[in-house]
Amino acid sequence: MKRALVLMFTVIMIATFATTVSAVEIPQDGLIGWFKLDGNLKNEVEGGEEAAWIGNKFGEPLWESDEYLWYTGVDGYCWFVEDDGIRFLNPGNEGFTMAIWFMGLSNGNVSPILWYGQQDQSSGESWIGCWGVTVNPWEDGAAWSSYGPSVGSNNAQGTRPEIRPDHSYYDPSAEVPLPWTFVTITCVPNEDGETTTTEFYLNGEYIGTNTETPNPYVENYEEAGCYIYTSCNYWDPALNGFVDECIIYNRALSADEIAEIYAAYGTPPTYDEMEEVDLYGSSDTEEPADTEEDSKEATEAPETSEASTSGEDTKPEEEKKKGGCRSVVTGAAAIVMTVVSVFGVAVIKRK
Repeated sequence: MKRALVLMFTVIMIATFATTVSAVEIPQDGLIGWFKLDGNLKNEVEGGEEAAWIGNKFGEPLWESDEYLWYTGVDGYCWFVEDDGIRFLNPGNEGFTMAIWFMGLSNGNVSPILWYGQQDQSSGESWIGCWGVTVNPWEDGAAWSSYGPSVGSNNAQGTRPEIRPDHSYYDPSAEVPLPWTFVTITCVPNEDGETTTTEFYLNGEYIGTNTETPNPYVENYEEAGCYIYTSCNYWDPALNGFVDECIIYNRALSADEIAEIYAAYGTPPTYDEMEEVDLYGSSDTEEPADTEEDSKEATEAPETSEASTSGEDTKPEEEKKKGGCRSVVTGAAAIVMTVVSVFGVAVIKRK
């Protein structure tokens, strides 16, 4: 009997945490950052720099590290973005590739999906970023008319070179949430040292090139806060959606390599297929489920919202109160908690 119980518990544990084991293979040459965002900011590259939580305007994050919400994502888990952002690393000055999976819960995110630049907000600051906006609200909708993520930048001349799709990347009549999109930007310095050549890809598909984008790199990048970020920057509020699998290289990947990485992930889940997961063992998950139906209950994904260009906070007031993770146990994890309660088996919390 005891052996059978141990076997049953082992099977349940494997089923519960199977999503954290990645079968995705990506090129290793030049790989300096692979942040799977499976409940933490760990860099999967051996010896690689770990990421850090940041708040709006590069300030302190609103939430503690064990208070963020996580869902089943493209590979393993993904982070539900609602208030804060993540600072990744500086890719150096020999060229770089930055990529991330993004699902928008509004059709006009005025926040960076990926952004590389400094915290020094001088007029001549150089940066390159990708936004999910459908139109540019600061130019009466005259720019960024393509429906889909676009690349924008800033240089000392203030000309703001950009790359955007020449057609509607999504169905303009589509309702949010938008599907998971694999955003990839490659960049190499030009001979003048001041400009770069940037290429933009969506879901492994080449979108366009700009040969006059700026070079955001500075020698004192640590002091200047010159890093790759997702969600927040100095001006823009947090994203409204999900991000997963941030990948950074210190070289520009080829179009074939980018297409292969995108294909390696397979078909990402739809919004309705995603479930919230409890990775921190919050207080409302300490007791086992009372019924079999309770143990199979899954939390629905967050409600979508309309686009906001004002940065107005639409988060329910009760969720603004810090002090507890807002997740619940789901699926097989609840069964594990039940087994733990009945047979006294200790489970180590994942951090």
